[in-house]
Amino acid sequence: MTWDIVNSHIKLNCKTDNLQFKVLFFDAIEREYAFCFISFPKSICQAHFTQCEISQNLLTNETQLTIPLNNENGNSKWTCRHGYNYEEATVHVQLDEKHDIITPEIRTKQTWPFEDGSVVELTCLARINSQAASLNWDCTDIETSTHNVVNCTHYSTKLIYTATVKDNGRVCKCIATMGTASTSTSIKLEIRKIFSLDIYHQFECNNSEEVQLSCTISSNALSFGFDSWIHTYKGVFIRHVKGTNLGNKSVLLINTCQFYDCGKYTCRAWERGENGLKWIQEGGELKVRGPPFVVDTYTVSTPVLAFAVKFVSQPTAYFLEWYTSDDVVNSSSKYNQTTTNDTFTVFMHGVPVAVAGYRATLTIRSKEEMETDEQVSLVLINELGKTSYSFKLWIAPFEETEPNIYNDIIADNEEIMSIREHHNLDIEISQVETEKDSFDDSSNHFEHYMYVD
Repeated sequence: MTWDIVNSHIKLNCKTDNLQFKVLFFDAIEREYAFCFISFPKSICQAHFTQCEISQNLLTNETQLTIPLNNENGNSKWTCRHGYNYEEATVHVQLDEKHDIITPEIRTKQTWPFEDGSVVELTCLARINSQAASLNWDCTDIETSTHNVVNCTHYSTKLIYTATVKDNGRVCKCIATMGTASTSTSIKLEIRKIFSLDIYHQFECNNSEEVQLSCTISSNALSFGFDSWIHTYKGVFIRHVKGTNLGNKSVLLINTCQFYDCGKYTCRAWERGENGLKWIQEGGELKVRGPPFVVDTYTVSTPVLAFAVKFVSQPTAYFLEWYTSDDVVNSSSKYNQTTTNDTFTVFMHGVPVAVAGYRATLTIRSKEEMETDEQVSLVLINELGKTSYSFKLWIAPFEETEPNIYNDIIADNEEIMSIREHHNLDIEISQVETEKDSFDDSSNHFEHYMYVD
């Protein structure tokens, strides 16, 4: 059985020539600290105290216990037993206070974070009460200076290199070693470009409310500025939007946030230096939340009467119901209703884009039963509000067998609608904003008037 000190922990290693039984560790007062059972392909091990770890290597017949180094166990006896009465080994962990290692400290004179291209100097300091000690950097391929010893107890080593953005996020470690014992400290490099943009990558607004997007430029050049923002939706260019430039910040204000404003907004900036004009850009996504938004509607009159509403909803609508006049529509032999995922074309500020949403359809198999001036409505609700859409029907007042010019016109309209699959007539739309969880007549409401024979 052997012991070692690594990173302020005691490592106890218990090895047997023929591993057959349970291996257990005990402290000086015979408290069981941990154990391992033989099991294949991996042993089953359990430590009884927090911050203790035990593992077993079935190839080398070694069982290792790692415990924190403290005043209680720093100078003590430890016992390893292979089986309860088969064989055991004991070691005495004894620490010489003259050989204490104080955890190193990393210092720098440069402003944090470091700038790309600047010369960085990191100094690692440690106090080690032994001349037979070393202090080293572990920082991949970055070269370091040799360490210096002051008064035989204070060690220091410097790391000097030119910062580059490719090292951003790299971890550099300083390790103090004395014999088999070692301790370390580390620093995560943060290096920023001299010419860079800082922007939130996710923006959000509620429908009809104000939203502000901003980006900040970092530049050492004497001359720099911003261009217009670029609005895109899933890679499709929508428009240029002019922001308000305030020093090194560009602010884009949307007074009334609407569904058509969602998408990616890219901030573009420039600087003029010794090497000429440089451009940089960063973007953020704007999500618009609000009551369900009706994108499109259509009707079909032959061979059956059908009403369809295309809509988007962020957040997802949890309530969807059709009505005829004031009566809730239930699926039956007369009515059939479906809701499916759909992708349709929407014009965002005049530009057609494909948008994922939903299609709600109500099919009425017997339109003869529809009453004059009957209204078919769809009500949609999500956690931010309510939207309704109404189809107003004007039924022809005469029988089909009775000669009538009005009926002939309606019949012609039906033929056209059958050919086109849908035809919208005399659409009248009105919209009123609604507050969250308000389900009264002040909600978003649309009406669609059509003749049906």
